[in-house]
Amino acid sequence: GALADMNPMMDASGFDKAQVADIIKVDGKAVMFPVASFVYPVFVNLDLAAQAGVTKLPSTRAEFLEAAKKMTHADKNQY
Repeated sequence: GALADMNPMMDASGFDKAQVADIIKVDGKAVMFPVASFVYPVFVNLDLAAQAGVTKLPSTRAEFLEAAKKMTHADKNQY
């Protein structure tokens, strides 16, 4: 009972659990998630982004995935 279950707190705040790589659970209760402070630079061809309809740079992983899908054209070798 020394560790609080973070699930109710995350649910109440609307926290997007998909934004973390892993959630450590004990007896089904979320007790922590590992945090890394790495910076991954992303280089974007703004012309290709505009052509794909990506008008603002993504600020979440979900937005990044959607933008990447819009900008990917395997038939043009464009990833």
